[in-house]
Amino acid sequence: MNRPIRPVRDAIYLTVMAATLTIGTLFFATAPAAEPYDFTRVAEPFEVMMHQSDVIGARDIESGDYAKGVERLLTRLGSGKQSYSVRAPIFIDLCAGYTLLEDFDQATRYCDDAVEAGWYAGLALNNRGALKIAKGNYESAIDDFVAALRASGADAMARRNLQRTVAKMAAIRDARNATVAQVMDPRQ
Repeated sequence: MNRPIRPVRDAIYLTVMAATLTIGTLFFATAPAAEPYDFTRVAEPFEVMMHQSDVIGARDIESGDYAKGVERLLTRLGSGKQSYSVRAPIFIDLCAGYTLLEDFDQATRYCDDAVEAGWYAGLALNNRGALKIAKGNYESAIDDFVAALRASGADAMARRNLQRTVAKMAAIRDARNATVAQVMDPRQ
């Protein structure tokens, strides 16, 4: 089947394509040289999530007052014996709060407690994975994000975190391979 020739339409199409390519070429040719990209930094923040129940302190953490939120959560946790249904959300929120405060020892404790509690497992696993990212333990973080997806409860967030982690690991691997190739090149 032959396509009918439409000279005016074809000329307009070719002119637009040529202009687009010319503008793109000029833009990239005149752009200043960029600094080398640091593949070890996180381009986008990893996400943690507070439990949905209105636990005193959780809203403080969500609003950015991490220390106040953690303090309130600890007060609530220490105020008597609570059932797992009350303690689990507090563990999840303390995990997120301490991760955001970069107190990794306490964050590890509460993230592990949240996962062991078994309630809201997807959310607890996602938050523990984010902690592991902050600590630089990418492979273990991937395990937590995959487990979070299997457990459900933080599916979209765990999926985004998993994608970011895999991309970050690939960027680190590529940068390392480029460095090794440069060192191994006999011409240099």
